[in-house]
Amino acid sequence: GITGTEVAKESAKIVIADDNFATIVAAVEEGRVVYRNIKKATLFLFTTSLADVLVPGLLIGQIIGRFGCIVNGDAYGAVTSLPWAFIYTNPAASIPISLYGLPTHPYPVYEQIWNFLTLIGILWLGSRVKKDGLVFLAYVASYSVARFLLTYVRLQNRFILGLQEAQIAAMVTFVLAGLAALYIMRFREPRADDGPSPVPLPDEPTDPGQT
Repeated sequence: GITGTEVAKESAKIVIADDNFATIVAAVEEGRVVYRNIKKATLFLFTTSLADVLVPGLLIGQIIGRFGCIVNGDAYGAVTSLPWAFIYTNPAASIPISLYGLPTHPYPVYEQIWNFLTLIGILWLGSRVKKDGLVFLAYVASYSVARFLLTYVRLQNRFILGLQEAQIAAMVTFVLAGLAALYIMRFREPRADDGPSPVPLPDEPTDPGQT
């Protein structure tokens, strides 16, 4: 018959070629290095150039998604007398019963307008900045400002100093985005210009017969 070692080798997914314990330690250490490199690469991609590329799509998705909020009434504003107010009368709407039939701020429309203006600014900024990550951080900062200002027209509980929870979170996010932008501008190298470098033309040969 076969020995237990042979059975273990056939059933195991990993077989160590020698019996040296140092091999196991080295393999574990290599695995940790690979994991750390994958983690760093993932964080780099999602906080730099890849995030910059995704920003326009995120803004367009937010603009489109808010049309659903307009229909459902799940992102309602406070009562207002403005002529462009929304009035929900459908019982299936997600707006609170206390606001049925009352004119309320069209909060989703405000956010759509803000996101559209942000999209224009992002497209303008993206062709001018030379350091990856700044476009994404500009989007985060702009969204934070929008949440802070537009939350004033929403009906939410006050949290501290007369501010709502969303406004506190927006302030923290804005500060963090600003610090990250300062770090990138200070320490990150600018990306290389697009396109291949021009190839220098060789000097024209000199005719020996010319004087």
